[in-house]
Amino acid sequence: EPREFAELSRDILQKIVKKRLYLADGPYDEGMDFTDSFQHPCIVGQAKRYMFTPVGQLMRQLEKEKAHIEKVRPEAYYLFISKNLTRKCQEKIISLFRPFTGFGFGHIFTLAEIDELLQKEEYRDVLEKYPKLWNFSIEILSKALYKHIDFDTREILLNIQSFSEFVPTESYCECMELLER
Repeated sequence: EPREFAELSRDILQKIVKKRLYLADGPYDEGMDFTDSFQHPCIVGQAKRYMFTPVGQLMRQLEKEKAHIEKVRPEAYYLFISKNLTRKCQEKIISLFRPFTGFGFGHIFTLAEIDELLQKEEYRDVLEKYPKLWNFSIEILSKALYKHIDFDTREILLNIQSFSEFVPTESYCECMELLER
């Protein structure tokens, strides 16, 4: 999903810049999917989920984004793209934004680079936050089985409290028996 890709990109960039970043609200983000500040942005990130979209369409979209970045002029601009790009294409993108912000090859994250980062141990927590990205290896499955992945128990408790009646099933009774043992 586009929102999930923006969240993933933000989480990766937070680890890189070691600064909290905030997601923008939807289609009227003015070229910022995430930033360190909406009033005076120093860091601006854009997530483009264009895996099956032709490069020409991506470039046209980035041309439109250029006006937003020119207006904001952040210290650094980061671009996350869910497809791989040739070096020549990346050079075109860099020349598009470089006059307005700090922007180079280290600011463009393609699909291959995102995947490479997520394979590193220091990004394990980011990978675990997005189950759709898991490659269901034995390592990931064993972590899930042995509860090394944090689940939002508060949300589960709120859901449980919203039920007005509770009917203990056979499975529930077996689980309770196992827990007591």
